[in-house]
Amino acid sequence: MKKGLVALTLGFAVPAMSLATEIWDESTVYTAGSLVSHHGNTFVASHRNQATPPK
Repeated sequence: MKKGLVALTLGFAVPAMSLATEIWDESTVYTAGSLVSHHGNTFVASHRNQATPPK
């Protein structure tokens, strides 16, 4: 029973995090810890950044 609940909880946690990100924009300044979505992937900024696409 507990294994099913954990799997169900994790299944909902990952998509919710993806929805909480904004789409990367070249004109936006991102600071460390900012979450962005780019080409279907989610990235976390490691430092201040502008105009450099995430990779």
